Amino acid sequence: MGILHTTKVGSTEMAKALGISLSRLKTLLGSSFPIKNISTLGLKPKYIEAATFAWLAKKRLIGERIYLKLSTGAKPSLLGEINKN
Repeated sequence: MGILHTTKVGSTEMAKALGISLSRLKTLLGSSFPIKNISTLGLKPKYIEAATFAWLAKKRLIGERIYLKLSTGAKPSLLGEINKN
């Protein structure tokens, strides 16, 4: 498990969002929770949002619940709605 970031989201943007620098975040998380650039998985940074929504749509279409307990405290849920119109 780890955190993925894009080349467009560098330490300045992460520092603003998290209140700490990317290097500090890496230090706090240690080697057991690596931070990698999304391009290391072969995905161009500009497609991260589209890929995320495609993944969420796939989960909904196959009826697989998404486990959100650790991030939001919510019970496993089916996200979204399928409109047949």
